[in-house]
Amino acid sequence: MEKLRVKYNPVTFASNLVRIGDIVNSEGPLLSLFQDVSNDRFYLFDWVDSGANSNRWLIFSVSAQSIDDFVHKKITYANLFSQAINHKYFYADLLNNQTVSNLIVNELVELPSKYFPDEGNFFSKETCPNYSKIVNAISNDRLGVYQINPMKYLLNTNLRSKFEDRNIPDELIKTSPSSSPYSREDKVKWRHHALREISKRKTQFTLK
Repeated sequence: MEKLRVKYNPVTFASNLVRIGDIVNSEGPLLSLFQDVSNDRFYLFDWVDSGANSNRWLIFSVSAQSIDDFVHKKITYANLFSQAINHKYFYADLLNNQTVSNLIVNELVELPSKYFPDEGNFFSKETCPNYSKIVNAISNDRLGVYQINPMKYLLNTNLRSKFEDRNIPDELIKTSPSSSPYSREDKVKWRHHALREISKRKTQFTLK
């Protein structure tokens, strides 16, 4: 694998990352979308390299608008890649079948030329097995649904069953924030329940 120049200030992703789905999957994930439930920020995990026993992923944050533009073919992946928030790119070398929880990553000083995406690559629905989940997550984020009503995450993850025995008012999940009869205090209380439950689960996933 390529030798990298990194900043020696490792960053730890707490177990707040929820996997929305793969934007590109061809015999395994190549580009996956995650969202941090603590701040609603989106992250892309881009497979760029591999060794005998590990796979290398570039990790960077992008806006919901940028992802929306990409999946609707308004921009190429090279354009999306260049729109990383604060132009910061991180990397992680994950062992084969290694799960991701409390992931420690390093910021790159510069990107190797071979890690830049080719020009002209547009989104293809044929290689996106989780298209509906990704579009829903982007749409909800742009409407501010997650920030006001994070219980909507339950519609895009497998966690909803964890809440069904907590007597959570169904309206907090099913209704829009504007039509919900519950107070802001109720919503904040259930948001904290959601974050604690997800953190307790230490959501794990295998990238490749």
